[in-house]
Amino acid sequence: MSARLSTASCAVGRVWRPRLAPVAGRRCGLRCAAMAGSNPKYYLLHYTYVPDILERRDPFRAKHLEQAQQEVEKGRILLAGACGDPVDGAVFVFQDMSPEEIEEYVKRDPYVVNDLVPSWSLKPYHVSIGPKSSQ
Repeated sequence: MSARLSTASCAVGRVWRPRLAPVAGRRCGLRCAAMAGSNPKYYLLHYTYVPDILERRDPFRAKHLEQAQQEVEKGRILLAGACGDPVDGAVFVFQDMSPEEIEEYVKRDPYVVNDLVPSWSLKPYHVSIGPKSSQ
């Protein structure tokens, strides 16, 4: 079984969803079909930062981190942090939240409100390996 990715537009931007495509000689198992139709337990939120993020973030950083820490304490953010060298974005791993709840989080984020994040994306994340895997 081979899964091709298709995009669907929704309230939270572009969400990647697997679309099942059979491969000659193979049949999709129940796990594949169930996974494709189920709501993921995890989501990856990716921010793209403005080029001068390090120079512009200081007035908003404490509130940005405070908001994220509140979600960590509720068990809704597992990991979050800047990425790139030089820094050009950030990645958050959310669990047990709907896309709509994550969109509300994004709308309140001081980095987004103050135009430090010109774009962002949200994708379902199906963990295959690790302590949180859905195998």
